[in-house]
Amino acid sequence: MDIKIAVKLVMNTSSRHSGFTLIELIIVIVILGTLAVTAAPRFIDLQDDANAASVQGVGSAFGSAIKLAHLKWRAGGHSGPVDNLDVFGNGQNVIDFNQYGWPAQSYTPYEASPMTDNAWDCASLWNALLTNGSPTVAEDNSADYQATYENNTCTYVLQAQPAFSIYYSSLTGEIVIDDTL
Repeated sequence: MDIKIAVKLVMNTSSRHSGFTLIELIIVIVILGTLAVTAAPRFIDLQDDANAASVQGVGSAFGSAIKLAHLKWRAGGHSGPVDNLDVFGNGQNVIDFNQYGWPAQSYTPYEASPMTDNAWDCASLWNALLTNGSPTVAEDNSADYQATYENNTCTYVLQAQPAFSIYYSSLTGEIVIDDTL
């Protein structure tokens, strides 16, 4: 084959297909639009995922602290309410235990039968068990978590996402973490 003929064939072929047709461009745009509509929201809305992970981590830490405090109560041979038990041995984290052996509150004055019965008790427990850089808690919405009390249960609501909460029953020691929307 002659070189001149080969060059002419290549030039004729490339001049016929010099770009995309309008229909090809529209199809690509439709495919990209569909992907953006379905996939983008999963990647853009990461704030709820981060809040859920935070509540899960803090709730697990709080639950572990509750269980460690209960074990300290058991190891001391106690069988009823205990007032001002130094849980961590540092003299700063004294906790009152109810008749079931679960942390009830953190008061320094003597109380014969300590029990959890208000939001302040819930906040005092959080502050005594979770220290050094832990999220803050208050009875109002001025902290990372808001402590409330109802039906023998402390509820700690994440202020950044009020659908996420941590529940603590001082009757059973049960911790429930709600991180679903």
